[in-house]
Amino acid sequence: MSISPVSEIPSTQRLIELTGACFSANSRSDTVSRLCNSNTGDYWQSSASCPHIVTITLPQLSSIDTVWMYGNSSDASYQPCDLRVQLKGNSGTELLSKTFSITQSTGWFGLEMDHRPMNVQKVVFSITRNHRGGCDTRVRLISISKLSGGNIIFSPQKVRSRLQLDVLSLLPSPLRPTNPGLLSFKDIPTDVNVVCEDVMYPAHMFILASRWKNLEKLFDEETMVVDLSSFPSSHVCQLLWYTYSGKAKKIFGLFKAGFASSETVAFGGKISIPEVVMEIAEIACEVGCQGLQSICDSIIASKILATPECVTGKLIKSLQERKSAVLEDALFSILEDDKEMAKKYLPYLSKDLIRRFVQSSIAGHAASGPFTLSSLLPIASGGSTQTVTIGSLLYHVLPRAPALGDRVCIKRDVKEPEFGMQEATHEMVGVIVDEEKETNSVFIRFGPDIPRWKGLISEIHVVWGGSSEDDEWSREEDAVCYDIQV
Repeated sequence: MSISPVSEIPSTQRLIELTGACFSANSRSDTVSRLCNSNTGDYWQSSASCPHIVTITLPQLSSIDTVWMYGNSSDASYQPCDLRVQLKGNSGTELLSKTFSITQSTGWFGLEMDHRPMNVQKVVFSITRNHRGGCDTRVRLISISKLSGGNIIFSPQKVRSRLQLDVLSLLPSPLRPTNPGLLSFKDIPTDVNVVCEDVMYPAHMFILASRWKNLEKLFDEETMVVDLSSFPSSHVCQLLWYTYSGKAKKIFGLFKAGFASSETVAFGGKISIPEVVMEIAEIACEVGCQGLQSICDSIIASKILATPECVTGKLIKSLQERKSAVLEDALFSILEDDKEMAKKYLPYLSKDLIRRFVQSSIAGHAASGPFTLSSLLPIASGGSTQTVTIGSLLYHVLPRAPALGDRVCIKRDVKEPEFGMQEATHEMVGVIVDEEKETNSVFIRFGPDIPRWKGLISEIHVVWGGSSEDDEWSREEDAVCYDIQV
């Protein structure tokens, strides 16, 4: 359908001042600057074959609402018929490209863009065909209106490829516009779009930035878009509802329906969680909406606490990958009540969780009476204070015999091992590579310089929190050190 002109540009349009813009063309560039004056009797005329191209570099980045071109029917075969408008960012990236057909009439032709925020630096016109089969083209005037401010109508008739939904309807009543047909952004202008599936939500950067800690990673500065296209629009809508209102009533309604349905996923191998809970948790994690993430994690945690027998190494790994304090608390509660389970799954635990076991044990000793180093560790006192690392404490909190492949170190109270120090030190952490059962001894690799250190099993202890592939965990790096009165 061809576009018909209007006699004047509507007064509601906020026009960009083009006197500071740079105009160029693929022919007769010396006269192309005439396009920004106010004389409708003047014009720029090409002298090249199609397409006839005019490029306008704006004085500053702007969001474009409509590009206006003045035509005169008296130009006959010189008047453009078909043209394409491209919007480009400051790096030359194409942000939008639209084609138009205009009637042979006199007046201003409004070439509407997508009514979405974009940081546009260049506007490029490509005239591909004239009326009556003409060769050279003639353009009278060009004006450009910007998107920010004013009254903007969002309706399906004005949208081409995406349905735009008004996120302002999610705002609390005092901030919500009262006119359902004309949404006023004069007081609260939207400046970013959240895109998901086939829906685009205009939103407010200052609100998203205050609630989504990962916003910077998802935000495209040139297109002014937050890309959540991998998530369903129904879940993004719930995320925005929570972001704007801080209320989770609707989300809890979704979760309740999820528990009533049979659509579940196996979390960590054995725990069945409603699919909608995991999906909402995933999107909350993606944007860094910690409040919503905690709500989802609380539901997962309650399910785990109700079925502690389903805890496996795979589940523990899945829980820790989420880096959630709520889930870590639930896991710690289960393992603290079942020390045998804690021993079994220690290789799967993070350093932070291991430290909690040590701190809990120390707190338990302190509560039961005067806490001294000798009450927890069989180390002779050598002064008023002794520094003990978590690796040393943990061996006595959750002890088990060293085995092949374990990462170990020499006990600090072993001053002279049965077979000597062999250039090893108490600070070194090595891996058990072989054993000699008849003498209750093992062979330990303390790096390339000490590939086969021999010692009794009773002279070493396991260093928790690392594997044979992880050489970063050493006694000096056991993080928290305790200075304890002896």
